[in-house]
Amino acid sequence: MRRFDQVFPLSRLVMQSLIDNDIPPDRMVLTYPGLDLEALSVRPYRAREEVREEFGLEPGQVLAVMVGNVRRWKGQHVVVEGIGGLSPEQRAGLVLLLVGDIGPLHEDYADGLRGRIEELGIGDTVRFTGRREDVPDLLEAADVAVHASIMPEPFGLVVLEGLTHGCAVVAAGAGGPVEMIDDATGLLYDPAQPAELTAHLARLLDDPEWRTRLGAAARVRAQDFDIEDHVQLIVDAYRGLLE
Repeated sequence: MRRFDQVFPLSRLVMQSLIDNDIPPDRMVLTYPGLDLEALSVRPYRAREEVREEFGLEPGQVLAVMVGNVRRWKGQHVVVEGIGGLSPEQRAGLVLLLVGDIGPLHEDYADGLRGRIEELGIGDTVRFTGRREDVPDLLEAADVAVHASIMPEPFGLVVLEGLTHGCAVVAAGAGGPVEMIDDATGLLYDPAQPAELTAHLARLLDDPEWRTRLGAAARVRAQDFDIEDHVQLIVDAYRGLLE
């Protein structure tokens, strides 16, 4: 009989870390954190057009959203550099929202971001929103979701949220996002190479049909991470313990 000393959500990244620390793989169960897709089906509370109007988007402009408190390891500076590499015409067709709180320990980092945004002349494109309580509505109104963590995340729930809301997701190619995204459902890049992000964003801006196809495939992929499946795997693991 297999024994589990502890049952908790894992990704392959976390499992490998445990294996590297001499935990036998047959004492682990792979089960991803999930989202309550049924609860999210009642969103958005606000219409897509209302959200886009709040931020002054013009018809035809692409809305990109990056969700995460403003911290260096979250990689907002990578996104700023990536957008700085776009042509003026491409930047004119894009609005990127940096959605997240700026804590007192991270004001210097945020100030550095603002300074770099000014240097690059992308202040009309990149906007800080601060903490928001309507992130699902923002993502539902968005065309693109951006992730840029410079340290591999064990999972990366914001990536799954982007998939769930039908965004074309562009994510750092390490850790959990690699397990959620393939070529049909999103784009991966090296956050140490902002030019890769620039190239992905440029293609998404220049090819709206492809962008739409990615978003549609993303919604389908998100179904693989329904919280009900996650709970069932946990229940099965505990049943194995009780046996």
